[in-house]
Amino acid sequence: MSNETMPGAPGAAGSEPRRSPMNRRTFTEAAIGVAAVGIAASLTGWSAARHADEGEREESHFSRRIVAPRISGAVPRDPGDPAWAKATPIRVTLLQQTMVEPNLKLEGMIPAIELKALHNGSELGFLVSWEDPNSSDVEAASRFRDSVAVQLPVNKEGPVGVVMGQPGRPVHLLHWRASWQRAIASGTGTVRDAFPNAVSDVSPEDVMNQDQARTFYPAQVAGNAMALRKRTSPVEELVAEGLGSITSQGEQRAEGMGAFSGARWDVAIVVPMQGRENQASLRPGDRTAVAAAVWNGGKGDRGARKQFADWSGLELEA
Repeated sequence: MSNETMPGAPGAAGSEPRRSPMNRRTFTEAAIGVAAVGIAASLTGWSAARHADEGEREESHFSRRIVAPRISGAVPRDPGDPAWAKATPIRVTLLQQTMVEPNLKLEGMIPAIELKALHNGSELGFLVSWEDPNSSDVEAASRFRDSVAVQLPVNKEGPVGVVMGQPGRPVHLLHWRASWQRAIASGTGTVRDAFPNAVSDVSPEDVMNQDQARTFYPAQVAGNAMALRKRTSPVEELVAEGLGSITSQGEQRAEGMGAFSGARWDVAIVVPMQGRENQASLRPGDRTAVAAAVWNGGKGDRGARKQFADWSGLELEA
């Protein structure tokens, strides 16, 4: 999703190539054209076909499908829980994100993920696994964290762009971050946690009460989820309607846990099936779609620099 400059038409011999002026209108038209191509390309894994015996209802068809068995009891947050053995994994090839900057570096690309799903009638869980030679769970200057996001369409009835959805067709994102899990486990996540040798003469908390000290942390006062000192879950729920539109949800209910062992990440993500506004809402027996994205922090992945898995069909056992 990178932008390339079109070469200009050749001018007279010895002269510079002639370039057409780019005004606001032509730039806007070009941007709309690129966006349209991106949306069309992003529907690759989700095609719709009409069935005469089912009237005008459209049923989505996918090249692969994952079935979420129904279990009794809570859907496990622990990726090592034996209950996950009840689910059959599918292997999904990861694609390179190339529509927008920053682009992914080719070296260190992860070839594929394994994806499982379970539900108990009220909660839906995913287990995402992939190979990674190193665990990256600290965010600092020029250091980035490993993470994975699972994506569900808010409206399960129609095709939705896999790259963050599209205008009018939002997607519900469940984003697990290794750095958030580390902060929860250690109870820190401060600057000194990332830079052990950092020195500070005095901090606001040393000379004033907590309410007064908050004045010096505007991101926390504004409710920025990235600036929270204390977290209860390493998973963030977000909604998006296309590139650049991702927004954190007001109420966070998703939970999860990741485990790194033997050059492999296993991450469990669990979310209530009864969604709120701008969230996927599902029932036993439903059919929808699921996609995913993975960031390899050790290779500099962050933001748009990631790999993603195209849509797969998802069926919840009745």
